[in-house]
Amino acid sequence: MNPIRLQGYATQVIEQAESKAKYLGAINIGLSVFSCNYGAQALYQKLGYNVTNINMIKSLR
Repeated sequence: MNPIRLQGYATQVIEQAESKAKYLGAINIGLSVFSCNYGAQALYQKLGYNVTNINMIKSLR
């Protein structure tokens, strides 16, 4: 496993971004995450993010 993971760095960065957005007057903040990135999804849900959209794609090749 990558030694950078599980150190809380992502949480700190996200919380700083949220703080800055709030300071600038934002009322919502959003992000995109790949459906296969379960670790990121768990982190975002832990931080209070909710699923609002599902995007679908079909390869034509």
